[in-house]
Amino acid sequence: MRIGFLSYPMLFQRTGGLQVQVRETLAALRALGADAGFMNPWTQALTDFDVIHLFGAINGNERVVQACNDAGVPVVLSSVLGPPFTRTDARRARTAAALAGRLTGWASTTSYRQIMTALHGADRVVALGRRERDMLADGYDVPAERLRVIPNGVPERFFQAAPDLFRRVHGADRRFLITAASISPYKGQLRVVRALAGLDPDIDYVMFGRVAREDRGYLEQCLQEGRGRVRYLGELPYDDPMLPSAYAAADLLVLPSQSEVMPLCVLEAMACGTPAVMTAHHGMDVAPHPGRLAEVEPTDSDALRRAVAGLVNEHEPGRVISAAVAGYSWTAVARQVLDVYREVAVAGAAVSA
Repeated sequence: MRIGFLSYPMLFQRTGGLQVQVRETLAALRALGADAGFMNPWTQALTDFDVIHLFGAINGNERVVQACNDAGVPVVLSSVLGPPFTRTDARRARTAAALAGRLTGWASTTSYRQIMTALHGADRVVALGRRERDMLADGYDVPAERLRVIPNGVPERFFQAAPDLFRRVHGADRRFLITAASISPYKGQLRVVRALAGLDPDIDYVMFGRVAREDRGYLEQCLQEGRGRVRYLGELPYDDPMLPSAYAAADLLVLPSQSEVMPLCVLEAMACGTPAVMTAHHGMDVAPHPGRLAEVEPTDSDALRRAVAGLVNEHEPGRVISAAVAGYSWTAVARQVLDVYREVAVAGAAVSA
């Protein structure tokens, strides 16, 4: 069985959770002996593959689903849609889509309509957790029999992390919080900076991540309001050994984003033995647990401050935190993904016959 990976054209012009998911899934599949690789739409045809795995239900990817349908090639879609999106949201989106269509003589459509086209055209839709699955069923009306839940994994190097490299290079002899994510209002680093005011003055805040041009002012605001307690250490390649070492050296990971699909940095930090505070709006199945993981409403500053103060001062031993996410391996992920490929390939062959 030959498997082709596709997503939107500019996917790898930045680094984030989706990029990691695609690369790590592919590497794990190949390690199991699967004939999987990136499809080159300039030189290859969809019919060169037995299954297409498409990542993302946005950015025009509904056209890929339609092309697969026309070519008779089964398509597995990892939706990568972050909750919440309720039935009420869906009703509003349908109204807006209908209005846009009528106003333009049906020459224009909305992103909601494009997402619906992608989701309902796919043979199987993969969600990263139960919350995302339920959102796809309730908000987007995806039939339950087409939905599968397969989480992301954590590379083994995070379970083996030690703080020594980070401390040697960056001289981190003080306690600190960490956020490893793109620097932006969406991710909420400024909320963490402001939460510092209610913490021990010997606790600092370290930020890693890409800064888009439009968010440079936001970064400057974080640094200015941090008054010497905030450091920005640039963007780290995902395979840089400094990343797991930074997690291991930190006292707490904080990610008060507006929403997340499945924030890998939370799992990675916990694999390193570091507790985490994260947004309540996510699709991850790891449940909040005292001394290990807390969820907060991202706009609730008081709740964020309380959660950070509680976990940074009192949490479970690192080995216990790490053990809580030990089941998230990329090998296990790849085996589940292969099962879905086989399922749609068999169904497709039956239809052709």
